[in-house]
Amino acid sequence: MKKIKCIFILGFVFLAGCATDPLTRALKTNGFCPILPIPEKQELGNIYRTYSLNSLPVVFIDDIFTKEENEKTMADLKRKVYLPASSGEKTFSLSAKADVIGKVEGTLKALRVKKFKLKLGDVYQYDLTEDRLENVILPAIRSRKPHLNLKDRYIVLALLQVSSLEYELIDENDKKIEIAPGSEIEKIVKSSLSIEWKANEQSSLVIGRPCFLGYKVGRIIEKGGAYTVKNIDFPLQGGNGKLKVQSIPAQELRKLMRSNN
Repeated sequence: MKKIKCIFILGFVFLAGCATDPLTRALKTNGFCPILPIPEKQELGNIYRTYSLNSLPVVFIDDIFTKEENEKTMADLKRKVYLPASSGEKTFSLSAKADVIGKVEGTLKALRVKKFKLKLGDVYQYDLTEDRLENVILPAIRSRKPHLNLKDRYIVLALLQVSSLEYELIDENDKKIEIAPGSEIEKIVKSSLSIEWKANEQSSLVIGRPCFLGYKVGRIIEKGGAYTVKNIDFPLQGGNGKLKVQSIPAQELRKLMRSNN
């Protein structure tokens, strides 16, 4: 099944002595922008007004297909990403450059957090295919919402998911910071990153369920009587214009997100 060409080839390069944590490197190497706050749910084909996924979708794919159909689609497009094991033994400096945890770097440093260890569960990537977009999603949207203007909207093309995520926080003396339920650190992480975070029995911060941490989007732009994805045209109902899905590079997405924070 042919993938949309904007999807980057998987590849992880871990350099000896590199200070980049595995999650940040996984996202950046494969062209993903981090999703923050971490959502309870996300699906391929959702369409938004902007490049950010923080607002409600213009087209929520659950409104187009049944729950069972969407679950099957996500399962069919899911593939495991193999990367060197992240056992949580290596220590990384806390900085704003670290994806996810770096968003609260300033606040955590004020609470004596200087470093962290990271333990990742299994990692999966979901890629929307041209076939799915051409023959299933767009025809269904046209049928259910014939008058909806999709020009300059953003469609989710790929997602990166981890089965679990755990951070151990370390102070300036290289000692583990014990995080208790209801502690200041837990409250900060819950309010800024996701309410799903909690302190576990090992006094670390965890999300114990599968969660989406990265995404890729394409902007739907006007080209002159069909939806166009690369060289595939989709006739617009009652219109003379053409729309094309233009991929937004992750680096550009990251800059846009930073400029709006």
